[in-house]
Amino acid sequence: KKVFLSTISGIFTQSIIEKSAFEFVWNITARDRKFKVRSYPIFGMMIYFLYNYFTEAKKEDFNLLMVLYYTIFSIWIFTEQIYLSDDWKAAWLYRVTPLDKPGEIILGGIKSILVKIGIPVFVIVGTVLMVKAGIGMFDDILFAMCGTLFFMSLNIMNSEFSMPFSTEVSGGKVKGRQWLHFLILFIIAPILGFVHYFVAKTSFGLIAL
Repeated sequence: KKVFLSTISGIFTQSIIEKSAFEFVWNITARDRKFKVRSYPIFGMMIYFLYNYFTEAKKEDFNLLMVLYYTIFSIWIFTEQIYLSDDWKAAWLYRVTPLDKPGEIILGGIKSILVKIGIPVFVIVGTVLMVKAGIGMFDDILFAMCGTLFFMSLNIMNSEFSMPFSTEVSGGKVKGRQWLHFLILFIIAPILGFVHYFVAKTSFGLIAL
């Protein structure tokens, strides 16, 4: 198991610090029970949206977008959890450790979630969607994956460069991020969904793509 993780982290990281952060986040997300309770249940609703996609033919396009965008938000919100911890006081180690590029720790943590959670989830969801719609669904899935990276970028810029597991679960920063979730859910997501529909369903959009 250690050999597998070391190999994977070596492939996706570019420095020792980034590699250490990758492995640290990977291990914590596998062992921390409270983290699992906060994070993994969000994927439960995905089964409901997939069921609707297969059973409601009249709303097929709408349900497709619901599946894809719920996948985006699930991975994005899951990623947000790596900043939170009930043992956040242990983060004093970040402050006393001399780091020339602290961003490498954040990047290593984000890559860890993308490799461990993001890619497998999109592979599973994408496979299920293509079983019904065929290979033509690939461009929609690719668009959704790009949307995931976009929201993760927003997350990093809004997080004030918080280190992994360094923020108190019940702290003020958490409440601020919850407001950001609502803002993106009700404002940015519909805009992105419209762009997605425009690109996928109109001739001009297909030409632009």
